[in-house]
Amino acid sequence: MTCRDMDGVINSRSRDSALPPEAAEHIGRCERCREVMRVLIEGPEIRQPSESGVRLIHGSLLRDLRPFRPLAPSSVFLAGFAISFLAVAVVGSIQLHAYGWNVLSVSAKIVVFASLALGAGEYRPRRNYPRLPLPSMRLYVGRQPAAKGQ
Repeated sequence: MTCRDMDGVINSRSRDSALPPEAAEHIGRCERCREVMRVLIEGPEIRQPSESGVRLIHGSLLRDLRPFRPLAPSSVFLAGFAISFLAVAVVGSIQLHAYGWNVLSVSAKIVVFASLALGAGEYRPRRNYPRLPLPSMRLYVGRQPAAKGQ
């Protein structure tokens, strides 16, 4: 078995499945493939930065912070989208002579407007999107708290 064959074996197996005997024999002989399997099983070695490195990173981050102008509220973007959509629809109707609206009954027009209103209501801006930290917030550098269950 070659290293190229090992790539195919690694890509096609699941984490819990055993390696074929030829692959296990190849791993015993090949240092590169042995290292790849070790990283896949144990994960990479992650070194903690030195205290002076952390201070250097912290200083460069704080030095480069500048105030920024936040984006406009999402209602402004929604209004712009609605106006541009309406303009395209009106121009398209004028250019293509859309006379189908006159043929629809009152109940059909109600169904069309109700479905459009429901769609617009579903598109409303969400308020639970992730927010960027403000420049006035203190930058935390150091050990991050462990996730639940670790």
